[in-house]
Amino acid sequence: VYTAVDQEEPTLWVGGADGANPKQLLQERQSAYSPAWSPDGSRIAFLSSNKPPDGQMQGVVNLEVVTPDGSQRTMLWDGAKRGSL
Repeated sequence: VYTAVDQEEPTLWVGGADGANPKQLLQERQSAYSPAWSPDGSRIAFLSSNKPPDGQMQGVVNLEVVTPDGSQRTMLWDGAKRGSL
């Protein structure tokens, strides 16, 4: 799992250990970064943020998990409701 820039926003990708068969996990226009596999390999944890309306880089940071196929996305920490991590 890795982060790559797509249309000016970093987003999550998975692929083979050799880099073959890359697949973009998230389709939303949202920054996603710092991915890490769960110990059992069933999920990927990552930080996400939305740019505020004024376009500045400072936004709300969330903690989320997603399954390796991009489904079952779950927010664990909502920075808008609970404050920054």
